[in-house]
Amino acid sequence: MDHQSKEKIRSTEDYINGTGLFEKVLVKRYPWMKEYNTGEYLKLLNTYSGHRNLEEAKRSRLFRGIGELIENEYGGTITRP
Repeated sequence: MDHQSKEKIRSTEDYINGTGLFEKVLVKRYPWMKEYNTGEYLKLLNTYSGHRNLEEAKRSRLFRGIGELIENEYGGTITRP
């Protein structure tokens, strides 16, 4: 874990512990990565309220553009943390 991540965890612990609302807390971070193919990623995006609230035509255009980008620039899969 890099220094910046450790500092952010320490800062979060200090903040929560400083409220006096809880027993002493311990903050942990579990980094992960997941690979998505184009269809899986578009399905994931369709679960986010910001995307779901778009008008159907705008959402379709956006997803088509994202799908083309994944296919043409990333070989059909992307990895995201």
